[in-house]
Amino acid sequence: MQKVAIGILTAIVALVVTVIGWKIQESIATQNTGKDYLQIALGILEQKDLPEEVKKNKGLRTWAVELLNRYSQVKLDPETSNELINGETNIPTAKINDLLLAKGLSIAEARAQGRLSGDLKALCLIPS
Repeated sequence: MQKVAIGILTAIVALVVTVIGWKIQESIATQNTGKDYLQIALGILEQKDLPEEVKKNKGLRTWAVELLNRYSQVKLDPETSNELINGETNIPTAKINDLLLAKGLSIAEARAQGRLSGDLKALCLIPS
């Protein structure tokens, strides 16, 4: 009887450890996917579209704003979201470029080196 109880407890512990490990892996994968999507969204929204291109790209810009709101801890207010979608405002890439240039990098170089995650908070913390 004692051997059966030990066997059952061992199986339960193994199951709990497996479930916890799976949840941790799922969380890490979701965070990495979120960073990738943020990078895509920023790439779309940092484009300076001409007025006729904004109309063509409105669906794509809407999708990008939805990605920002889904994966960012701080959501955009409706007014800013609409301005981004309609091309009335853009992501301030000049500030991003200034930060990177101070580190001797372009956005393309920073992305290629994996030093630009797409997370807006990380832009201020790019290691030199």
